[in-house]
Amino acid sequence: GDLIEVAKKEEPKVSDALTVDAATVGDVTLHKVEMPIPDDADNAEMAKQLLGEKVTAWAGFTEDRVYLAIGKDGEAMLKKAIEQSAADASKEVLPFRMTLSSAKLAAFIAAVAEEDQVKGSAMMAAMVLSQAGSDDHLVITGEPVENGTKVRIELEKGIIKTAAAMLKSLPLGGPQQ
Repeated sequence: GDLIEVAKKEEPKVSDALTVDAATVGDVTLHKVEMPIPDDADNAEMAKQLLGEKVTAWAGFTEDRVYLAIGKDGEAMLKKAIEQSAADASKEVLPFRMTLSSAKLAAFIAAVAEEDQVKGSAMMAAMVLSQAGSDDHLVITGEPVENGTKVRIELEKGIIKTAAAMLKSLPLGGPQQ
């Protein structure tokens, strides 16, 4: 509360971008930060395709949890995660889980890549991954272990199929001269 008020006084645009107590899901109060993507920003068109006309972030906090979602469907995804967390309250859950759409990530890389080879590979990957439907996710989870963290990286079948298709397109016998 106090920190937000100080931020609003120091930077009046914070009032325009921040909606405190924008929604509530169970015992979690959600706050929203929404900022338009300027037309003259680097890669503005691609950013708008990925994120919408505005960059929207949703955050919810409780005494022992933090929820964060960014993007077009952030509010719905965050509400779903919070509701699922509440429904599975008796289950032990991982402290960290991140899910990325590899098709969207590849399209973003293609849009911002400066090297033609990287841009071309990313465009090809985005095209193939777009056919994977909802099976294009990269899921990264982390869980505590004694004296460290165990990280797991899961590739859904759409990513595996894309890797296979891209490997088939490579010339056999090493680099061509």
